[in-house]
Amino acid sequence: MIYDGFPKLKVLFTSSSALDLYHGESDLSRRLITLNLEGLSFREYLNLTSENNFEKVELVDILTNHQELSRVITTDFHPLPEFKSYLKQGYFPAIAQVEGSSMKMRTFQTINTVLETDLAFSKEYSPANITKIKNLLGVIAVTVPFEPNISKIAEKLGISRNTVYAFLTHLQDAKILNLANKPNKGISHLQKPDKIYFENTNFTFSLQESPSVGTIRETFFLNQLKNSGHTVNLSTQGNFLIDEKWIFEIGGLSKDGSQLKSLANGFLALGEMEIGFAKKIPLWLFGFLY
Repeated sequence: MIYDGFPKLKVLFTSSSALDLYHGESDLSRRLITLNLEGLSFREYLNLTSENNFEKVELVDILTNHQELSRVITTDFHPLPEFKSYLKQGYFPAIAQVEGSSMKMRTFQTINTVLETDLAFSKEYSPANITKIKNLLGVIAVTVPFEPNISKIAEKLGISRNTVYAFLTHLQDAKILNLANKPNKGISHLQKPDKIYFENTNFTFSLQESPSVGTIRETFFLNQLKNSGHTVNLSTQGNFLIDEKWIFEIGGLSKDGSQLKSLANGFLALGEMEIGFAKKIPLWLFGFLY
């Protein structure tokens, strides 16, 4: 009504719930330009919480010139301690105003709000369904990256397989989960994802006291690549296939990447590494993509 009644008036509005926007987007489809504001990248976190002013880098620059990029960034700065803090509590801008020790509870409250308010309103979920979704997240939290057995989940929660698929799709739309699949698999609300991750590492830490280091690394990589606009699939030769071009294996310093040695398009993204060499790239550097 405002748009039609006041044609010279420019209206900007925000919503903390992606589901609310999906719910009403059809009514505004010819009037609305939507901008998705993802959680903070590692680069944005550094710029927000310190006096740094790092510029973003492109993926192709990381692949071809990561050693020099890392050297420039780390001239007067050691990224690994800050990276560890970011993984635990740095994904949301509230970190600039909230004590780090309080961010875990704040993040947990964010998940609760999405479930009890956003999903309940946008998808008209009953309290009983919300309880089942919480149980589903509890199962995922202790086993991520989770390779789901939909039939067993449905039986355990006392719901149908189709309802499980719907829950997972809605949780991805609400930015609680990232569903990962192998390439060439059609997108459907009634398909089983090959792996399930939390959307960001802060969610993982808020729901599990000591998550697997490997899980955290994969969750970070998937999150940052997706948020920066790249296509991410699972790979049979490594962990992830990016833009149907590059294969990445994610790991620690001991990872040798032997399965990728014969691949011209294969790379290692390694935690606990400040500056890489050859095809071994520091994992934190992928946090500079947006």
